[in-house]
Amino acid sequence: MLLMTYTLLVSISFAQEHDYMDHDEGRGNDDHGSRERMETMMVWRLTEELDLKPEQAEKFFPRFRVHRKNLDAIHQEERDIG
Repeated sequence: MLLMTYTLLVSISFAQEHDYMDHDEGRGNDDHGSRERMETMMVWRLTEELDLKPEQAEKFFPRFRVHRKNLDAIHQEERDIG
């Protein structure tokens, strides 16, 4: 059951639209692969720690990604300011 949940969550994470190129303008392409691996590991750990069911994960992770994208934008603004 855990394997099935993990497989579903990884599939969901890769099915989402990723906007990494806006983030990594000053970095090399190697960082893109690292980000994907970190994202996958984060999905796996959150699923495990929160004990999410597949239906819950389908609702949680898209919202979580929007939240992270908003935080990234705020961090970028902070870097631009000072």
